Formats: sequence, structure tokens, C-alpha cells
Amino acid sequence: GKGSGGGDDGVRSRAAESPSSLSQEASTVRWAQRLIFAQDVLRNLPRFLFNYTFGFIFGGYRIAWSDAPLNLAEIVQLLLQVHAHEIFIDGVFNGDPHPGNVLLMEDGRLGLVDYGQVKRIDRETRVTYARLIIALCDDDKDEILRIWKKEMNQKTRVDDPDVAYLLACFWHDRNTKDVVGDWNLHQFLELMEQKDPVEVVNEEYVMAARVSVLMRGFGNMLGLSLRVAPLWRPYAEEAIRLYGRVEGGESSGI
Repeated sequence: GKGSGGGDDGVRSRAAESPSSLSQEASTVRWAQRLIFAQDVLRNLPRFLFNYTFGFIFGGYRIAWSDAPLNLAEIVQLLLQVHAHEIFIDGVFNGDPHPGNVLLMEDGRLGLVDYGQVKRIDRETRVTYARLIIALCDDDKDEILRIWKKEMNQKTRVDDPDVAYLLACFWHDRNTKDVVGDWNLHQFLELMEQKDPVEVVNEEYVMAARVSVLMRGFGNMLGLSLRVAPLWRPYAEEAIRLYGRVEGGESSGI
């Protein structure tokens, strides 16, 4: 039968503790690129030697290079870092970073275009969101629920803690099986709405949630089920270090 989302605590803990495969995938592709380059150098070595000796007299051979695989994992990793910096450090970010708004430049740089849905968030909002990301990364359910309800002011009709927890995980971290079960995303959201309808959504966090979901879409292109929170955590911690003081001078801490 179909799962209802949110597996047992053991599954939940393993999902929280498992390291992202994104860095490993990027490293694997880099090694493949280096291997292809080394093979090309060895294959072309006789031509190099001829071209820089007799080639000056008789004319040289054309040097052929193989097409190296595009390191999509490295691109996704960079996109996650850029958008994390925009959200947590700059407080100004593009809320619509879909693949059509990312250009791969000829020199290897990424071009980010179409900033038509820019969102600005103040420092207090950044710090609150940073706390949520860290709690999600640690899979601290009590802290996730406290931030979700008390600091972010999200409200559902019957205040079901399991629904609140799953929605926080889905919108801001992951849509892995421990969260959505065997449902597709549309079915999962419908199920959550049936169990405990959302009555109040804090608009300040909607665009950040959209970025998180779209970033995971890039991972799906690689066949990777990404968790955003562990990849965003360094930026969340930096935001708290920079801005985590409230009026009165007390540090909010991590």
C-alpha cells in the first residue's frame, strides 16, 4: 500500500545522518575528467613530439581532444552555495532559480539570469530561517516544531505536530521517502492538507522554500535525492554569527 509519509524514528535518523552524495558525485566526475585528459595526453604524445620538432619543417598533426563529461554535480553544488549566500548572508535572492535561468558560459562560469522574482528578507527573518535549517539538519523535531510554530508563525487547523514536522522537512530540506513515503509530491501535499489543513502561511519564508524545492529538482536531474539543510548549514551558522543578536544585546546563539 501507499505510505503516509514520515517513517519511524530509525528511518528518520538515518536520513538525517546520511551524508550528501553530491560532493562524492562531483569528485567522481572530476576524476573521470582528469583520466580522460591523461589518456588524451598519452595518445597525443607522439604528435606533440613531432609537431615541436620535425613539424616545424614538414607541418604538424592535428591534436585531438576528447569531450569531457559535464560535471553537473559540481554545478548543482555551486548553485546551492550561491543561493544559500544570497538567502542567509545577502538577504536578497532569486526566488525562481529553475534550469532555464542558469547559463553555462563558454569559459566554465555559470550565468544566473531572470531575477524577476527577487525576495528580500531582513536579518531577523534570516536568523530564524537559519535556526530552522540547523534544526532540520540535526533532525531535532522539538526544535523544528518550536521554530515552525512560535518563530515562523505557521499554523494548521488542529495543530498536528507530525504534519507540521513533515511539512517543515518537505518545504525546507528534503522529499525523501522518510518524509513523503511512497506518495508523489502532489499526493503527499494533498494528504497533509486532508490530515490538518494549513490556515496560516508566513509569506516571508515562501520564496526560500521554493528555492529549496527547485534546488532539489536539479539533484533529481542527476538521480540524487538531495538534502538541502546540510548543504546550507555553513551559511545558516554564518548568518547567526553575523546577525544573531536581538535588541538588548543578547546573542541568540546557535
